Amino acid sequence: MAAVLKKRALAEYSHSQTVTADQESAAGPSVKKVRLTRRSEQPSTQAEGYLQILQRAKTSRESLQSLTSLAELSPSQVEDVGGVVRRLLEVFSRDQETAVRCAVLRLVQQLVSAAGERAHLASAADELTALLERETSSSVAGQCLSALSELGALSGGEARLSARLVAAARPRLSHASHQVAARAAALLGRLLPVSPQPTDDLTQLGEATRAQDPRVRCAALQALLTLHGRGLSLGGPLYADAVAALRDDYESVREAGLQLVHVLAQTAPERLVPLAESDQTVRLVDDAFGHICNAINDLSVRVRVRAATLLGSMTAVSTKFLEQTLDKKLMSNMRRKRSGHERLRTLVVRGEWSSGKKWGDDAPKEQLQADTVSLMSSGACGAFVHGLEDEFLEVRSAALESMTELATLHPHFAEMSLDFIVDMFNDEIAEVRLRAVDSLSRIGQMITLREDQLDEILAVLEVYSIDTREGLHRMLGDCRLGNTDSLKLCVEKLLKNLKRYPQDKRSLWRCFQRMGAAHPDLVLPLVPSLLHIHPYFQLPEQDVQDPAYVCILLLVMNAAAGSPTMMALLDDNTRRHFLYLRDTLPGMVPDRLPGQAAAAAAAAPSPSTPAAARDNAAEFLQSVLRRAAEPGAGRAALEQCRRDLDRLAQIDSALSARAQFASTYIHCQLLMAQVTGDASWRAGTAAGPARLQTSADTLTALTLRLQHRFSGLEADEWAAVRQLRLRLLALRLVLQVRGRTGSALALGEHFLEQAQQLERHLVDGGQPLDAFTEALVRGLEALEERKAGAMARVLAPLLTDIPVPPLRLRSPLTQAEAVIFEPRQETEHPQKFTAGLVLGIPLDCELRHVSDVSQVRLRVQYPDQRAQLVLPRATDFRPLDEPASYRLRTTVLVSHQVWSEDGEVEISVVLDVKEPGCKVLRQEDWLIALCDAVRVAVQPRAVRRNVI
Repeated sequence: MAAVLKKRALAEYSHSQTVTADQESAAGPSVKKVRLTRRSEQPSTQAEGYLQILQRAKTSRESLQSLTSLAELSPSQVEDVGGVVRRLLEVFSRDQETAVRCAVLRLVQQLVSAAGERAHLASAADELTALLERETSSSVAGQCLSALSELGALSGGEARLSARLVAAARPRLSHASHQVAARAAALLGRLLPVSPQPTDDLTQLGEATRAQDPRVRCAALQALLTLHGRGLSLGGPLYADAVAALRDDYESVREAGLQLVHVLAQTAPERLVPLAESDQTVRLVDDAFGHICNAINDLSVRVRVRAATLLGSMTAVSTKFLEQTLDKKLMSNMRRKRSGHERLRTLVVRGEWSSGKKWGDDAPKEQLQADTVSLMSSGACGAFVHGLEDEFLEVRSAALESMTELATLHPHFAEMSLDFIVDMFNDEIAEVRLRAVDSLSRIGQMITLREDQLDEILAVLEVYSIDTREGLHRMLGDCRLGNTDSLKLCVEKLLKNLKRYPQDKRSLWRCFQRMGAAHPDLVLPLVPSLLHIHPYFQLPEQDVQDPAYVCILLLVMNAAAGSPTMMALLDDNTRRHFLYLRDTLPGMVPDRLPGQAAAAAAAAPSPSTPAAARDNAAEFLQSVLRRAAEPGAGRAALEQCRRDLDRLAQIDSALSARAQFASTYIHCQLLMAQVTGDASWRAGTAAGPARLQTSADTLTALTLRLQHRFSGLEADEWAAVRQLRLRLLALRLVLQVRGRTGSALALGEHFLEQAQQLERHLVDGGQPLDAFTEALVRGLEALEERKAGAMARVLAPLLTDIPVPPLRLRSPLTQAEAVIFEPRQETEHPQKFTAGLVLGIPLDCELRHVSDVSQVRLRVQYPDQRAQLVLPRATDFRPLDEPASYRLRTTVLVSHQVWSEDGEVEISVVLDVKEPGCKVLRQEDWLIALCDAVRVAVQPRAVRRNVI
């Protein structure tokens, strides 16, 4: 059947028919008429396409869509910026729609700014200036001035261009439209030439601060602030305009006026200005301080926050004006009422209290005349008091911060503000309470806490927020106490805090350490009662593992370092416990107590100084490195050098990072020599791939540790580590090709990419290539086809013949590490949870010398060897005082579906240094451990199922 159909089809296609002219004329024309049109040329670029659409647009909607598409293009997609700008300006001249013309001006400014060429800037500025002269629309003129301001700022202060733009904007400063006038003021502020003498332009800007429209007034004030930021010295007459702006009806003008008053006060603080309605004069900084204090009572929250913030930087204000900020007089029936702090302070000082038998025996007795009382706020009176009592937490926080800044510079003001700062411990917002704690900590060395104030302060120890409690611990360590009763009260409250919140143990230890070092005279009479020492009876020895007893020991031992007579009060058990704490908590106890220091000096009359010991350790490190760099150093010598470096890292903490880095580098040398010296490697066969692959995996972990865990390397040391990493990739590529266990395409591409990046980086940085990298570059350039097999044949002899160069380490290094304080390794009391549900394990650790916390992960390994990585939140990291050091507090969630027996979960802190797009290594190969894993015993309970 198929053959018949095929023959029939061939017959139909091969059939021909002859048509004569008569038949054709009778049948009519058989050919269709074709209409020929010119085919439109395809745009060469996306920008050209959008421009064609823009030129053919018939509505403003289509024009705006095309302009938006053009604005979304990257600068590299727009090649001919000058041509695009000319065509856009043609559209600007043709189109009469205001929105389209403004969009065209914005796009022109964006394209020219992205190009950044001087020729484009000058030509675009000339064309926009010409358009501005002919423009009648205020919106378009304002947008044109904004574009000219941006172009003038990008020109780098070119004198001719700036002068031309300033001349174009100067007459428009008094324009009737607020858009034009405000943009003109902004342009003048950015482009006016900075001269030491006042100019007419400055006078015009001062007149613009009194314009009718508030937006123009605000823009003029902002322009003056911009000129001051550029280095222009603002004249004295502008101070009156700035003060007048503080009484404006619009908050934006008042806020800008506040900043200008502050700037003028900082520029010429000693200049005398006349007082209003008086013949007297006052310093400019004092007068400005009073005006800013008045703004604390402003109706706008923004203005109040700005005023409270600016007060803290006015350090040159007179003391009498500063003290008035805490003077708030309360009036009741023309009698002056003392504040609660004043009444309580009087009672504490006199030791008298109201009997309550007589009505009104504690009423204020001071009488005032009615005509002398002013209920209106005047100057700086009560400014900080009003700020601290504001209903918005932003104002309270800003006022508290400013008051602390001024208190750190004026000791008497610090004593006066103490009661008000303590009052903020009762604030309803935790953020304000924590700021008050930090404020009191900053002025702690300048004030002395009274017992009545301690009652209010120590009540904060009961709050749930751990940040507030730890901040209070730091504050108590920084402050000074008045008497032994205050110290005893602090000790009792802090020990109750430890009993209620055991997780505060380390913070409390540091608090007791600093309290003891700061108050040796107050601790001395309390030693027998604190340590339970009896003069006649021998009491049982206390448990040195008890955290509360450790707190008392830290207090006493740090106080004993400053009180030589305290050693006679201590018994033998306490002295032994001191030796124990010196080993377990070396950073929290002194090295020697007064009596022990004398005994040590008598036993060793000529001890070596710590500086000499450090020099000897550094010299030993260099000698080990010289031995490892000798040409004839064999495997045994390198192993001995590595053992010496490991021992040095354990002994000297200052050289630990350098010693561990050198030891790891030597370990890489040994492993590389072991792999390339193997018989199967030299034979070029696939024999023994498992043994060699294990060594390659170890090398991978070591090189990643060298590259990401240590910081502070010099350029040549960093180049040596990168080239060692490239040698490892070459080794893995050869093993992958010879083993034939999988495709080597991805590894070959990754190796080639890393080689090219390293060569480019070293050449640009002026670093020399080592022998292996230089031979590698020559070998790859000679290859016609860079496939994995061909590259492996080039790399194998290079790895065998060229050994790893020795290390030359000179720079001090730091090593990233982590210390886990919680959870501790406890197996006696396992944590219980229901199988299938979630158990939260609190984690508290310190990260040191970690440059990028985004790489930090928590690794959780379950008893069935499954591992899980947990990404901490960014808010869980809190910076410490040391650089690149953080404290990590979070909760590790543990869950498993099939547990039925007790087990241990291992928690560790690691760095995830995986390179984006690299698939040549497993996920666990990219992890660098920062500490040893902590084992937490867990006890899952089976889910109860009720059978009905």
